[in-house]
Amino acid sequence: MREENKIEINQKIINYIYISISLLISYFVYEIFRQQSLGILRSDVPGHTKIIKALVEKGELIAHPFFHLLAAGLKITLFLSYERSVSILLFLLFVLSVSITERIIGIKNRSLSLFISCLINISPAFFSNFFLGNFYAGTGGVAIYHNPTLVLLKPVALFLYYEIIEKKRKCFFYLVPLTVFIKPSFAMSFLPFYFLLSIKKASWIFKEKHFFACSFISLAFIYFQYTFYYTGGNGVEIRPFAVWNHYSPSPFLSYLLANLFPLCVFFFYRKKKELLIFQLTSALFCILFAEKMNRFYDGNFFWTYFMSIYVFFVISFKVLLSEKRDKRFFFCCFIFTGHVITGILYIKNYLSTHLFM
Repeated sequence: MREENKIEINQKIINYIYISISLLISYFVYEIFRQQSLGILRSDVPGHTKIIKALVEKGELIAHPFFHLLAAGLKITLFLSYERSVSILLFLLFVLSVSITERIIGIKNRSLSLFISCLINISPAFFSNFFLGNFYAGTGGVAIYHNPTLVLLKPVALFLYYEIIEKKRKCFFYLVPLTVFIKPSFAMSFLPFYFLLSIKKASWIFKEKHFFACSFISLAFIYFQYTFYYTGGNGVEIRPFAVWNHYSPSPFLSYLLANLFPLCVFFFYRKKKELLIFQLTSALFCILFAEKMNRFYDGNFFWTYFMSIYVFFVISFKVLLSEKRDKRFFFCCFIFTGHVITGILYIKNYLSTHLFM
């Protein structure tokens, strides 16, 4: 009886440690968002805060207003400043990402599940800053803090991919066009991926009416956004690797470092081939396309790729947890630990240098 009590007490202590570390991670993530909203840390947040202000005070809408409408609603409802409403919303979206990650990976111990989910959500490319000197455009990773619309898109993209592809709940397909109003990145990559996934099935054209309906609506919105809003009428051109080469001396090494953990899981277990197809389909956009003229090096097609890394990580972690604890399992855990250490170093570097790249 004493031995059982001792085990129970030890387990409670471990659970408290998991929760404490998770809260500490959450605090630093909130601190990033708070300092971004105040303009202390370099990011896209102040620009989007101005858009929210124009929305509230002048009724001006942009082509992808979902994040701004949420922030405006939070500001009006709780009587907050623009900066405070944005920082709170971004932190709530981080909490949402952690919650969806928890639900998907399915660890029974809630404290451990929270801990692992927090670690996944701060894991960028594997030591990319030491090798390539650029976290985002050069390599990317799960932890994209500086762009508020992508912070919103990530949990939505993960949820929709999991429900539609993993759970086969096609009713959620009708939410795909709505993601265009957050950021067009998910629809741009998911629709071609789903087409490739479905076309091999016999008589698929008669069974995928929802796909054609959602594709038509989504592509119409995306065409409008890129023709009249994003590119300022300058358009898009095909320039393979032109933008990626600008930010990284080796796109291949950048890709490898950003996706090292999920690639190891796929290499060892050969599961979820459709997940790799989705990830590569998303990567093709930042490989092939670029905006013309003065927006050429903005790298806006990278958002599809960054979003897909997040989905790749979470689903791959779920795959890893379903496997037996052998050498392959522990090697993948070692690689994941490298991503996490890099994430902690990145947070420290971001808060001290104020530069997100």
